[in-house]
Amino acid sequence: MNKKYIIVVLIILFFSILLFIRKKDDSEFLGNLNSSKGIFIYGDYITYLDAGDEYIEKGAIAVDENGNNLSSKIITTYYAGKRQVFKIDSSYVQNYTVKYQVLSEDGVYEAERVVVVRDIVAPKIDEVDTVVINISDVYSFDSASKIVASDASGIDKILCDDVKNEITEQVINCDVLDRYSNKSSIKYLVKVIN
Repeated sequence: MNKKYIIVVLIILFFSILLFIRKKDDSEFLGNLNSSKGIFIYGDYITYLDAGDEYIEKGAIAVDENGNNLSSKIITTYYAGKRQVFKIDSSYVQNYTVKYQVLSEDGVYEAERVVVVRDIVAPKIDEVDTVVINISDVYSFDSASKIVASDASGIDKILCDDVKNEITEQVINCDVLDRYSNKSSIKYLVKVIN
């Protein structure tokens, strides 16, 4: 059996057990809070999310001054900067704030989490067919113009070899960089004719 498959299954099993234990232990957690009151978030204050991955809300638990569980009354809102949004859209590389609020007898409790959508994925480059150009067009030919690439954070640079002023077949090397310096490379053939 594939080692990667076994590792993935074990990781999923581990997190499933943790999730089960967390849900089961909410009442015990509430009992341990004693005089604590407010909203307590599950997970880390800063959550990192790779571009394109789905954000899974970890949630929070709320306790009033009498030790009552107010978790079902928590209102969760998402912000991209100062603008409220419907959800965290991981197709855009940016920071989000998740705000948790609940009203209790002695006021409003609040907590927040920061979600950082980051791009660690190299740009995707479409294949390039063989290009045929006339020798008289070599100096005006832009070898990067044949590259079509996409990336969640946007393309920053396309760097390609220049075509030599020779009647020959030439392999053109191109590097595509996104704004976070993730790089993909491609080669394509240019035939210079007379």
